Amino acid sequence: EEFAARGESDHFFLCLREHDPQTIQLRLDQVIREINASQAADLPALPITVRSGVCLVEDPGQDITILQDHARLASQNPTPDHSRLCAFYDDSLTDRLRLEQELNTLFDSSLERGDFLIYLQPKISLQDNRLAGAEALVRWNHPRWGFLPPSEFIPLFEKNGFIAKLDQAVWDQACRVLRTWRDAGYPAIPISVNVSRADIYQDNLADVLLGLTQKYGLMPAQLHLEITESAYTENPKQIIDTASRLRALGFPVEMDDFGSGYSSL
Repeated sequence: EEFAARGESDHFFLCLREHDPQTIQLRLDQVIREINASQAADLPALPITVRSGVCLVEDPGQDITILQDHARLASQNPTPDHSRLCAFYDDSLTDRLRLEQELNTLFDSSLERGDFLIYLQPKISLQDNRLAGAEALVRWNHPRWGFLPPSEFIPLFEKNGFIAKLDQAVWDQACRVLRTWRDAGYPAIPISVNVSRADIYQDNLADVLLGLTQKYGLMPAQLHLEITESAYTENPKQIIDTASRLRALGFPVEMDDFGSGYSSL
């Protein structure tokens, strides 16, 4: 009285007579072991990784397509520590999906209105305790929910590609602040801005950054570019080529999140 079916492409559905999460996990693990063990002995081993989403059936009368959607949604949201590729559905996933859809819808109008603001985190020199620079941190002054932290929207915009537009807005604001400081006679200190992975693959990245510094009459050395450490693991040659070109134009390139991922201090 259990069923297995192929949905489409490489998606499969199982209907199990189980309700205990640990038991379900053990049974799914066993399925994967059996699949990998069944490969032909005369062919190279190609271990198969399966990402699973589980929706527990609380109401047997619920539409099967809704249950499938919930299981699929759970499969797209693995456990926070990624230790297991099996996740269980709960209503917070649907709430999160609705929130993401609303944030996506409001992005362009918020960008046009100037709802995305930069806050400057100071960098203090440990040698003489002086202000040596600042890092531009973006915040979203949402029209309904007020200020949203970056964790609420940055991962979403990295996923859907909006991050490139947002980064350019941050760079523009940072350059405007630097020009304001210069006009006010303040000492020249640099501002660091984030350069996302999506920006690295834009052919016109150097032209955009150079155009902004020229627009505000700044030297490239005043705008420091932070590239996340993990970006170097995806396409090292392209990252290094891009970083080298930016440095040749006078932009200091820094590694963001250094020591928190692939390297150690």
